[in-house]
Amino acid sequence: MHANETIVMKPMKSVLVGGVCWIFFSVGGLAENPTPLAGKVYLPMGLRNGTNCVIGPQAPHGSVNPSPQTPHGGHGGYQPGEPVRGFGQLQVSGTGWGRYGQLLVSPQLGLGVGESDHDSPISDEVATPSYYAVNLDRYGIRTELTPTQHAVIYRFTFPKSTEAHLVLDLAHSIPTDIATEVGGRFWEGGLQLCQDGPNAFSGWGRYSGGFGSDEPYTVYFYAVVDKTPTRQGTWKNSVVASGNLALHSDGRIGCYLGFSTKKGEQIRLKIGVSFKSIELARRYALEEINGFDFEGARKACAALWEGVFGQAVIEGATDTQARIFYTALYHSFVMPHDRTGDNPQWESHSPYWDDQYATWDTWRTKFPLMVLLRDVVVRDNILCYIDRLDHTGSLGDSFVSGRDGPKQGGDDLDEIIAEAYSARVPGINWEQAFKVLKHNAEHQRYPAYLELGWIPDDGKILMSCSNTLECSYNDFSAAMVAKGLGKQTEYRAWLSRARQWEHLWDGSAASDGFAGFVRPRRSDGSWLDCDPKQVCGSWKPFFYEGSSWTYSYFVPGDFARLIVLCGGRERFVDRLDHSLSANLIGLDNEPSFLVTHAFNYAGRPDRTAFWTSKVMRKLYGLTIGYPGNDDSGAMGSWYVFSAMGFLPNAGQGVFLINGPFCRKITVTLSNGRKLIIEGQGVSEKNIYIQSMTLNGKAWDRNWLTYTDLFQGGRMEFVMGPEPSGWGTHSIPPPSLSDPGCEKRR
Repeated sequence: MHANETIVMKPMKSVLVGGVCWIFFSVGGLAENPTPLAGKVYLPMGLRNGTNCVIGPQAPHGSVNPSPQTPHGGHGGYQPGEPVRGFGQLQVSGTGWGRYGQLLVSPQLGLGVGESDHDSPISDEVATPSYYAVNLDRYGIRTELTPTQHAVIYRFTFPKSTEAHLVLDLAHSIPTDIATEVGGRFWEGGLQLCQDGPNAFSGWGRYSGGFGSDEPYTVYFYAVVDKTPTRQGTWKNSVVASGNLALHSDGRIGCYLGFSTKKGEQIRLKIGVSFKSIELARRYALEEINGFDFEGARKACAALWEGVFGQAVIEGATDTQARIFYTALYHSFVMPHDRTGDNPQWESHSPYWDDQYATWDTWRTKFPLMVLLRDVVVRDNILCYIDRLDHTGSLGDSFVSGRDGPKQGGDDLDEIIAEAYSARVPGINWEQAFKVLKHNAEHQRYPAYLELGWIPDDGKILMSCSNTLECSYNDFSAAMVAKGLGKQTEYRAWLSRARQWEHLWDGSAASDGFAGFVRPRRSDGSWLDCDPKQVCGSWKPFFYEGSSWTYSYFVPGDFARLIVLCGGRERFVDRLDHSLSANLIGLDNEPSFLVTHAFNYAGRPDRTAFWTSKVMRKLYGLTIGYPGNDDSGAMGSWYVFSAMGFLPNAGQGVFLINGPFCRKITVTLSNGRKLIIEGQGVSEKNIYIQSMTLNGKAWDRNWLTYTDLFQGGRMEFVMGPEPSGWGTHSIPPPSLSDPGCEKRR
C-alpha cells in the first residue's frame, strides 16, 4: 500500500455461511490524501473471529466512538454484510460484553421511527481511525462522520427530497436492542427541541446493561444542525407527535428534524456527549468543533493518530505485516476512555479515566506499552485510581460508566502501579500510589486468601485457583514497590504472601505424562478432582476462562521456583513445547500471554522465538482478526510488543526478548528519545537471534529492563534460520526464588 492510499471497503462478493451474509472487502484508493501511516490501519480486522472491535473512528482514548450499528452487530454493534440501522455515539471496543451504543442517529427519506424501520443496505464504505463514510443505498444518502474527544460531527449528503429527515432514537442501546443477552434497559429520558433556537436540540437518557455495574447511568447530549428544519417533533413507542418540542418518558422515545433538500445538498450535524450534564455536552459540541468545519475536525483527529503511529515507524515489513502492526497499534490506543472533567460522581481536578474494561485484561500488555510510548496515559490512570479511592473508599478491577464493576481475578491495579514504579513514570506521588497498594493488600484481597493462604473451593467463591494465583502476584507486585519506598514491614509481609500460590500446587497431579499442576483445595486442605485439561468458562469454579494447563504457568513473579517444581529446565522446556504443540494453552486469552516467552527463564530463547513467530503468523491476520476478543487493546498490544522483539512480564519492568519481525523499527519513547531496533537478515524463516548488541555493546542476556530501553539508541539483532547459543547461558530474568534477583531489578 502506498503512502497516498487508504482503506476503502467496497463489496466485491457476498458468501452465505451459516445463514450469515459475509462481505469480502477490497483495498483501493480515496481521493483525499490520508496520513501515510494511518493508511495502513485495516479496521475490518477487528471485526473477525469474535474480536468485537468497533468499525467507527475515535480520537486516541477519546470519550466518544461514533460507529454504524446493524441488526445483529453483537457486542461491537456492527456486523459486515448487514444493513445499517443508524449511527451510535458511544461504544466500547474489543470487549467480551458490549455496552453503550446510545444516541442512535438515522438519516432518512420519509420518517420511520421503529427500531427496524430505517435499516438500509450500504455501499462504498470507508473506515479509517479518524473518519468513516458510507452510502445508505435505501435512501441515496452519503453519511460521513469524524470525532473529537467528546463530540461528533456528521456530514449528510442528501438527494433531492421534500421528506429528508434526521431521526434520533434516545431509547436505543446495544444491550437493549442488539446484544440483548447482556440485559439492557432504558429507564427514562427527556428531550427538548428548539434548544437555543430552532437548529439545536438536547436531552438525556438513563440506561443499564452490558458489562460493569448493574446501576443505571445517565448520558446527556446537545446537538445542532447547520440548516434550519422545516418541521420537527418527537415520538413515543412509534407514535409520532409532529410539532411537539419536549418529552419525558420511560417508553421508546426519540425526536426528528425534517428538511427539504436539493440534489447533493449537505447538512451537518454535531453532537456533544457528556456523562455529567447537558451544559457540558453543549460546551463540547460548540468548543471542540469550530462552527461546522467537518474537514477541520477530521484533519485534527487524523493528526492525533499520526502522532501515535509515528512513534513506531517500521521498515522492511511486508505489506500484510505492516497493516496488522498498525491496526494492532491503533486498537492499543482506544480504551480506556479519558473523560477528565466529565466525572458524574464527584467534583475533582484529577484525571478521570472511565471504561476500565477490565484491568484484568489490560495490565499485562496494554499499560506497559503506554509506559513505553505514552507514559502520561499511565500517570493519569494512576492519579485517577488515587482519586477514586479518596472519594469512594474502594477500587474495582473494572470501572465502567463511572462505577466499579465485576472482579475477574485479583486486584490488578497493583501491577499497573508496580510497572509504572519500575519505570519511575514522572508526575506520580508514590506515597499516594502506595496507599492504593496498601488498601488493596489489606482490604480487597479475599478474606480466605488472607486467612488460609489460598482461596478454598467450598462453593462460596468461584475461580478459586485463578483468584489465588492472581492475588499472589498482586502481593508480589505490591511488595516490589514497598521495598523501593522503604516500607519494610509491608514488603516482608507481602513478599511472604507472594509465595502462597504454591499452596495449590499438587506435585502428584498428572496429565499427558507431566506431573505437577495447580489444583483446587477445600478449606480443610483436601484436594478436589480437576482434569488439568478442563477449560472453565467465565465465572465458573476453579479457573477463570482457562484450564490448569494454562494457569499452572501463571507464576509471573517466580518462574525459577516453577521450573524446579516442573522437574528442572529441560523438563520445563519439554512441557512448554508439548503444551503449545498439543493446543493445551488458551492462546486467545490473557492468562496465556507469557507462555510463549517463558522459555527465556529456562535459557531457551530460541523456543520463545519459534512459538512467538508462529502465534503472530497463525493467529493474527487481516482476514482472521485477533485470537479472540481484543480486550481493550490487550491482544493488539501483545502483537506490537512481540513485533518489536520483546514482551513485558508486567509489574516488574522486565521484558523477555524474542527478536524483531522486520528489518527496522524506530520507536519514539515516552522520554522523547529514539530506540532503533534492527533485525539484520530477518525473514519468515530467519527468526532466531544469532547475536545482539545494544548501543554497540554485545548483549547476551535474553531480557531487558526500562533502564535498558529508555536510554534509547540502537538495538541490533543478527537473525538466522537455525537456533544459536545466544541467550542460553546468561543470567536468567529475575525471579522471587532466585537469590540474586533483587540486584537485577
